[in-house]
Amino acid sequence: MILIACSAIGAFQGCMKSNKEKGTIIYIEVERMDPKLENCFSKNLYGKWASAEDPTPHDKSEKYTGPKPEGKFIFKSYDEFDISKDPPGTQKIMVTVYGDGDTTNTYFQIQRFQVEEAGIWSRNLNLGNFRVQDRPNDQINPGKVDDEEICNMMVRFCILASFENGLAQSEN
Repeated sequence: MILIACSAIGAFQGCMKSNKEKGTIIYIEVERMDPKLENCFSKNLYGKWASAEDPTPHDKSEKYTGPKPEGKFIFKSYDEFDISKDPPGTQKIMVTVYGDGDTTNTYFQIQRFQVEEAGIWSRNLNLGNFRVQDRPNDQINPGKVDDEEICNMMVRFCILASFENGLAQSEN
């Protein structure tokens, strides 16, 4: 009876290990982001995946059909980063929002970092500052940035920043 129980537990643990998500984890850290905007951003990016072949965010349930598992970029909140489990070379993207919501002076910055052996993050890419554009013919809130507008832009640029990483790694 004990042997059967141990076998069942071993098989269960083996199944759990094989269900581990495969791909390249990219952590996302945010600074100076309004809570309402951060909520939109997290819903549209955290726990999703994208690839260079298909750069739109996909739910975990959608199957990745790319040629290499590491070509699937899985986006997680920086709060999930664990220095004891995530190896050197792990990437994070930092998004910082500046401005007051007016389209003339609201922008965000995207930088990418890599964790080194000592647990120190070193910046390996600064994509720069991106001004938020108002929608053409915006009748709801002209001249002001809507949360959805900036949220969609930040998600798209974070995904693009992750590919830059993957392309650099595959070339080396």
